[in-house]
Amino acid sequence: MKAVNNVVVTVGGQTIPGYTRDPIDLNWGAGGAYLYLSYELVENPPNPITDLTVIWGDSPDISAPAGYEKINHDLNEGAEGKWIYFCIRRGGPDGPVRDLKIIAGDSADTQPEAGWERIPVDLNAGSGGKFIYACQRR
Repeated sequence: MKAVNNVVVTVGGQTIPGYTRDPIDLNWGAGGAYLYLSYELVENPPNPITDLTVIWGDSPDISAPAGYEKINHDLNEGAEGKWIYFCIRRGGPDGPVRDLKIIAGDSADTQPEAGWERIPVDLNAGSGGKFIYACQRR
């Protein structure tokens, strides 16, 4: 079964061979750079991602939680607002992440369909624009 092996943030029209690029701009409505979640799905990877989380703060010096790796690309690049980063974990108590996606809406109540877990941090926090959330499915 396929699982998420790697996560990156791509800019503008950038694509990476072998990666799926979610079509929703992470800065939708907030200005700033056109940023996209891109991820690699691999059949039975030896060390898959088991959790995606989001951290945010008032400076770029925020650290990933224990056991996580910070993807060092500010998700509010070029927009006003908080410094926001994806963090990934490999191993741990959860099974592998099988899929990722971004959802957007006009309120903080925006939810994914059944079977998806919404990460409860608005990726446009402090910058206006749409309410944007990363979601994962195990």
